[in-house]
Amino acid sequence: MRGDFGPMNEVLRGLPTRPDGSPAGAGRRRREPASVRRLELSGCEPLPSTTVGACLDRRRSTLVYTEEPVAVTPMLVTLRDLMRDDAAGWGDAATAPIEAFLIALRPMDRDAGIYRVSTEAADWFGDLPDGPADEYLGLQREFATAAAVLSVAADLDAAETRWGAHGYRMAMSRCSALVYLFHLRTLAAGLGGTVFAGFNTAAARAVLASDGVSRHQMFAATVARPRPGF
Repeated sequence: MRGDFGPMNEVLRGLPTRPDGSPAGAGRRRREPASVRRLELSGCEPLPSTTVGACLDRRRSTLVYTEEPVAVTPMLVTLRDLMRDDAAGWGDAATAPIEAFLIALRPMDRDAGIYRVSTEAADWFGDLPDGPADEYLGLQREFATAAAVLSVAADLDAAETRWGAHGYRMAMSRCSALVYLFHLRTLAAGLGGTVFAGFNTAAARAVLASDGVSRHQMFAATVARPRPGF
């Protein structure tokens, strides 16, 4: 334990305000990589849907996958639709504090890379870093063997402004609901995977341009074709 509390006290005194003098909770701009570009999804079909009961009857959480690629476009359309349903339910289509990222590791219909989805559209967010996926995503190795990984992030600053001390919990409720709905839709399409906590903070900072406040990784799920027998 250190006996010098000076640096810690400076941090605590700075929490109520930002460097520009604006109060905490006033909103900050998320970092946008120069690589971001809008994708065309008009006319594209989402993942098939079925009843929740039918999905739960055959639901299996698995981490043993084949190496087959998966179609990314139906996932992007599905995520956009789920984001719109979420925003409609909460009445904040223009200011929804969550965004979804699909890390396409083995896609069959688009380039491997990072895709971002909002209520409005889907964007190409950036290339995958060099090296093994488990290292640059900060994942357990079995998660990184999936064909794709969904990561949902929240704007904690906006959530605190709207809901106060309960902001984090409200944001987590929305993010986890979105991930589970997407997970059930992938099961309806004959895919497999599991939900999990997500990337470590350092990996999210590099891969998702996350500052931990205006964009904080909350919850995630893997997507892949399950190996028969598992």
